[in-house]
Amino acid sequence: MKTMETLKLAGLGVLTAAVGASGAAPLQKERADRSEPATQRALEEASLILEIDGMACAYCASVVEEELRAVPGVAALVVHATDGVARIRPAEGTEPAEPELRTAVERAGFSLGSVRRSDS
Repeated sequence: MKTMETLKLAGLGVLTAAVGASGAAPLQKERADRSEPATQRALEEASLILEIDGMACAYCASVVEEELRAVPGVAALVVHATDGVARIRPAEGTEPAEPELRTAVERAGFSLGSVRRSDS
């Protein structure tokens, strides 16, 4: 009996493997939909830019993203490991506090360099 296992790799797409009694079949990479509306809005409407030191890979970015999503006042965000930057669109009528953003980044295992507004 074969089952389908799907593994999501942070920002890299989806890998699918058919697993049977004789072992795993070759992995097939399927492109993930990168046009998620919230992600696009966060890029276009980001008002906070965080510079994060130490990120080196997509997994690093996913850990930082998970921690930042839990901060009150974050409506949407995008984290780019290659640039070392997180772009945040605050929730309407509020803005996340810098100490909470710093704590979230540190909880993910990285350090927050600076926080600036995108219009500055």
